[in-house]
Amino acid sequence: MSIGLILEGGGMRGAYTAGVLDVLAENNIFLSNIYAVSAGACNALSYISKQKKRNYEIYTKYASDKRYMSFVYFR
Repeated sequence: MSIGLILEGGGMRGAYTAGVLDVLAENNIFLSNIYAVSAGACNALSYISKQKKRNYEIYTKYASDKRYMSFVYFR
């Protein structure tokens, strides 16, 4: 049987997904079939590389920084 993850994008909606992936990683549950777009792809990279809590730090430390996410830098 093959099990996979499909991770959606959607900016800050990815914060929930990041938490779910951290719980999977903390329980040493790593799936090899992962399909993701946008914020989901960023979360997937941390999960695949087994960097627990990386996305938590990104969402809590950098999400409010205008240099991280802002229309000012959208070109």
